[in-house]
Amino acid sequence: MKIYNLIVVFLCLSSISFGQCKGDCENGSGKYVFPSGDKYDGEFLDGRIIFWKVYIRASLKPMNNINLRIEGDYEFGVFSMFLIEIERNEISIPIFLTSEQTNLGLEDPEEPFEAIMEMLNILLDSGFSIHQTIEIVNGDESSEHLEFVENFNNKIDKGWVSEIRSINIKFSNPEDPEDSNIELESVGGHFYTIYTETNDSSPLEIVEKLKIILN
Repeated sequence: MKIYNLIVVFLCLSSISFGQCKGDCENGSGKYVFPSGDKYDGEFLDGRIIFWKVYIRASLKPMNNINLRIEGDYEFGVFSMFLIEIERNEISIPIFLTSEQTNLGLEDPEEPFEAIMEMLNILLDSGFSIHQTIEIVNGDESSEHLEFVENFNNKIDKGWVSEIRSINIKFSNPEDPEDSNIELESVGGHFYTIYTETNDSSPLEIVEKLKIILN
């Protein structure tokens, strides 16, 4: 089981000077790998870690974590998502939603993730734990907006089973994959369709990436 410790830290880099940095670990955003293998992703000022994001202990790091980034707008008490990005082991694939899927959030504000609920169920049913982050592209900065982000950003849902189970990934039109949507189905019978007309990548490219990430 992967555990993300969301922590507020204020450490001097002199105490971890034998690690490795990617980005700006002096004055900016960066990723720091400690000699132990632990990783920190966040903000730095004068060589110090000053703002928490995610701290991952290497000893607790499994291979069954999916990072799910959700982009959308939040206005007038409604979240309307238009993009999700699935990432595992530094390999990612963006998936754009159709206008019909985006509109589901407008039709039922009480179920803001209805458009991807079966995708979430597939991942959980297949043994993946989901680390969900929310990125608001256009927001009204209302109290509802801020509460929504507080409730759903940096949210972790544990997989329903301990071992990763295979996800069936197929084309809706196997005779012409380039003119197909992509269908995903879990062992437990959860089903989700990726509509490829809204995505920049071809169906073949999306399936290739999904097979690497999910299987």
